[in-house]
Amino acid sequence: MLAVIAALALWSGTATSFAGSLPRDVTYLLWSPQTGTQVIYLGRWGKTYLWHHSVQQIVPGVWSVREPEAGSGLTSVCLRFGSNNYDPVSGQSGARQCHDRWSFEMLAIERVAGDPFGLATSVAVPTSLRPSQTTLGELARRAGVAISGVEDVRLPIIRPGEALPPREVLCQGAKPELLERCLNG
Repeated sequence: MLAVIAALALWSGTATSFAGSLPRDVTYLLWSPQTGTQVIYLGRWGKTYLWHHSVQQIVPGVWSVREPEAGSGLTSVCLRFGSNNYDPVSGQSGARQCHDRWSFEMLAIERVAGDPFGLATSVAVPTSLRPSQTTLGELARRAGVAISGVEDVRLPIIRPGEALPPREVLCQGAKPELLERCLNG
């Protein structure tokens, strides 16, 4: 069985560019201690491709955006990989998994426009992928791929004594009825 990684059960959009929609034709580097490093390409027309260290081939799937449920104010992203895929954390095989954007924002490290690793056009992985945290630049170097325009999309960590991020960042994901109150302090 292919292992579809727990982070896929935690998918959504990035803090800086997802105001209810998800950009297409973008490659993301995700990382968490539970799932390790993974690279996912969100193609146009609802196709997605996963590169993960536990699988020795690119795993194709489909993705879609689900509008916020009443009162939640959060857009969800739904992913489905084939029925032979298994998520060890949820215990689900081939199920469609929909999760709010905050879950993904906690995992997203970097993104780059397009599909520089050719995930949509190849079954073979570009290079070996280790669970340890890395960068898209390092993966591109090891795979012999030219890459530019990588964006750091990690959420800021606020430490005691540091300045808070702008209110727009702090209020992301607030319920619609609380958003204006949050923004206006």
